[in-house]
Amino acid sequence: MNVWLWAACCTVVLLAPCMAVALRAPLADAVVALETAGALSVVAVSLAAEGLGESYVWDMAIVLAFVQLVGSLLFVRYLERGL
Repeated sequence: MNVWLWAACCTVVLLAPCMAVALRAPLADAVVALETAGALSVVAVSLAAEGLGESYVWDMAIVLAFVQLVGSLLFVRYLERGL
């Protein structure tokens, strides 16, 4: 394992506090935790792509960033209508 893969593993570990906040906090704080988890997952996949040296993993990171952004916007829009 190289430094990039170690950094990716450490970034994945940081998703645990986001999950804890998303499950226990009020709705507004849970949405912020969801957004943070999405950003951390994009960073983790990007670090893994650099560590593995595979170009298709970079494509997955770019697609994940776009899907995370659109999904978060749709989720917040859905929550707005439900409240």
